[in-house]
Amino acid sequence: MVTLTRAVSCLLNIISFFALSAIAGDVDLLISFKNSLPYPNMLSDWNRTNAMCQFQGVTCKGGHVFSLTIRGLPLGADFSSVSAYILPLANLETLTLHSTNLTGSISEPANCTEQLKELDVSSNDLIGSVSDVVSLANSCPSLQSLNLSENSIGQAFYSSLPVLPRLKKLDLSNNNITKNGDIQWLFSKLGLLIHLDLSNNNIQGTMPHITNCTSLKHLDLSANQLSSTIPAGTFSECLNLTYLNLSANHFTGNTPADIEACSALVTLSLSNNNFSGEIPILSHVAMPGLRLLDLAFNNFNGTLPKFIPNLTSLEILDLNANQLFGPIPPSLCTYNISSLKELYLQDNYFTGSIPDSLSNCTNLVSLDLSLNLLSGTIPSSLGSLSNLKDLIMWQNNLNGGIPSELSYLRSLRNLILDYNNLTGIIPDGLASCTSLNWISLASNQLTGPIPIWIGKLEKLAILVLRNNSFTGSIPLGLGDCKGLAYLDLSSNRLIGSIPPALAKQSGKLVVDNVVNGRNYVSLTNSKNTQCHHTESFLEFNGIRYPDLMRMPVITCYLCFTLICHTMSLTAPYLLRFLQCKV
Repeated sequence: MVTLTRAVSCLLNIISFFALSAIAGDVDLLISFKNSLPYPNMLSDWNRTNAMCQFQGVTCKGGHVFSLTIRGLPLGADFSSVSAYILPLANLETLTLHSTNLTGSISEPANCTEQLKELDVSSNDLIGSVSDVVSLANSCPSLQSLNLSENSIGQAFYSSLPVLPRLKKLDLSNNNITKNGDIQWLFSKLGLLIHLDLSNNNIQGTMPHITNCTSLKHLDLSANQLSSTIPAGTFSECLNLTYLNLSANHFTGNTPADIEACSALVTLSLSNNNFSGEIPILSHVAMPGLRLLDLAFNNFNGTLPKFIPNLTSLEILDLNANQLFGPIPPSLCTYNISSLKELYLQDNYFTGSIPDSLSNCTNLVSLDLSLNLLSGTIPSSLGSLSNLKDLIMWQNNLNGGIPSELSYLRSLRNLILDYNNLTGIIPDGLASCTSLNWISLASNQLTGPIPIWIGKLEKLAILVLRNNSFTGSIPLGLGDCKGLAYLDLSSNRLIGSIPPALAKQSGKLVVDNVVNGRNYVSLTNSKNTQCHHTESFLEFNGIRYPDLMRMPVITCYLCFTLICHTMSLTAPYLLRFLQCKV
C-alpha cells in the first residue's frame, strides 16, 4: 500500500513538473516574441513579474495560452517572429493579430501546433502568393479559419493547388490576387467551406460552379473582374447560403432563376453589374429571411415586381439606377413589409403619383425617389413616418406645396426636393425638425421670405435655395448656423445686403454671387477637419454621369467635402466628370 501511494505521488509530481514546464515554456515564448519587436514597450505588461494569463491579449485555459488577440496595436513584428514564438504555443487555438503592422513574407512554412484552429492576421503588410496561402494553411494541420484580408497577397488561383480539406473559413479580400486564375479550384477542393470572401481583388473569369459547396453560408466575390452570364444551375444547391455578394463585377444577361433555391438568404447584392431583363422572382416562400436586396446599377427593366410586399423580413431595398418604369404600386408598402427601413428607387423611369400607402412602411428611415418622372403632390401622409431621416425626391415633376405635415418628422436629417415644380412657402412647421442637416429646394417655384427659424437649426450644414422666387432680405440669423458648410441663395429676388455674421462662420465664405450668381457659392470650412454635420454632403453620390445630363443645372457640391477623408472614395470619381471649383 505504501509502495502504491509513493508511486501515485511520484506520478503526480511528474505531471506537475511537465505542466509547470509547459507554462514556463509559454511564458518564455511570449517574452521572446515581445523582445523581438522593434518597440518592446508596446507590450509592457508582458514580463515575468506579472501572471502570464494577465498579459495583454492573452486568454488562458487550464493555465495555458488558449487564445491571443491583439487588435490595432502597431507591434511592427515580422511574420517570422510570429511563426517562431507564437504559433508553437502548445495549446493555442485562436490567434488574432489584426491591424498590428505585421510585415514580412508568409512563404516560409509556419510552426503551427496541432491545436491551432483560427488564424487572423488581417489588415497588415504581409506579402506572399496564393500558393503561399495554401502552404500556410497546410502547415497548420487543424486550421479551420484563415483570415489574410487587407494584405498584399498576389498571384492567381490554379487547378494544381493541393486540397485544404479542413478549412471552413477563408478570407482573402482586399489583396492583389490577379487575373486569369481558376477560382473553381476553391469550390472543387474545399468541400467543408462555410465562409469565402475574395472581394476587392482583380480576379477575372466567369462565375464558378458552387454546387459542391453545400455547406457554404457566406460568399463574397464583389469588386472583381468576373464577367459573362451566370450559368443556369449555379445556385441550385445553395440551400444554406445566407450571404451572397456579386456586386461590382461585369456579369451580363439575366440572373438565373435557380437563385430562388437559396432559401436561407439574408443578404443578396448583385449591384453594379450589367444584368438585364426583369428582376428575378423571389417569392416569400423561397426567401422568408431576406433582409437586404440590392440590385442597383444594372439594366433591369420592367415594372416594380409584385413579390416585394411578400418579403416580410426585408429591411433594405435598393433598385436605383436601372431602367424600371411604370407606377410605384400602392401595394409596395403593406403591413406585411413593415420591417422596411431603406427604400431606394432613384434614377429609374417611374411615373404617376407617389402612393399614400408608403406611410404603411412605418419603420422607413431613408426614402429616395429622385431622378424619376413622378408627378402629383408630395403625400401629406409621409408626415406619419416618425423614423424618417432622409426624404429625397429631387428631379421629378412634383407640384403643389411642401406638406406642413412634414413638421412631424422630428428625426428628419435631409430634405432634398430640388428640380421639381413645388410652389408656396417653406412651412414654418419645419422649424420643429431640429435634426435637419441638409435642406435643398433649388429650382422650384417657391415664394415668400426665407424663414427666420432656419438660423436656429444648430445641425444645419447645407442650405440650397437657389433658382426660386424668394423675396425679402437674407435673415440675419443665418449667421448663427455654426455648422453651415454650404450656402446657395442665388437666382432669387432677394434684396438688401449680406449679413456680416455670415463671414464669422468657422470657415471662409465666398460671397461673390450669393444673390445674383448663376453657378454656385461655396464655403470652404478649412478649420473643420473632422467634417462635423456633413455626413450627407454629396448630392450626386450614386448617380451615374449620363443621368446628370438630364438636369438643367449641374452644381458641384465637392468644394468642402474634399477635406473629409470619409468622402475620399466618392469625390475623386465625381471630379472626373464635373468641372468643380475647389
